[in-house]
Amino acid sequence: MKHSIVKWWNVHYMTPEELAAEEAKETVSASSSQTMGVSAPLYGDVQDAQSPLQPDTPDAAQEILARLNREAAEDEARKQQEIEQARLAAEANFNEATGAYSGAYGADGADGVHKEQIDAILAEKDDALRDLIQRTGEE
Repeated sequence: MKHSIVKWWNVHYMTPEELAAEEAKETVSASSSQTMGVSAPLYGDVQDAQSPLQPDTPDAAQEILARLNREAAEDEARKQQEIEQARLAAEANFNEATGAYSGAYGADGADGVHKEQIDAILAEKDDALRDLIQRTGEE
């Protein structure tokens, strides 16, 4: 903030009471949204009514817990499979000659126009290198 320009129309001053009320509202909405994705306004201020998320029996709670554990295990297996695929792709892109992961750059070749440009550039470089070697050898 030290080097920022703050415009008066972007500043909203809050009294300590307003700030405390806003933080309390955010805390309540965050905790209620974490419980199975249901927001607080769905139930309102009703405290005594049993929410539909609360199981009537311990068996229902066990079923929900088992389902959540199955879904977590499936997600973990899917994540491990993606990690393994990424590792195999990275190993396939390892270039032993350079000792680096160079990827598939240049593996598919070049079309005719680009091939001619590449050959011309390499020929220029080759001529320049040979000229440099010859001048260095003469000195």
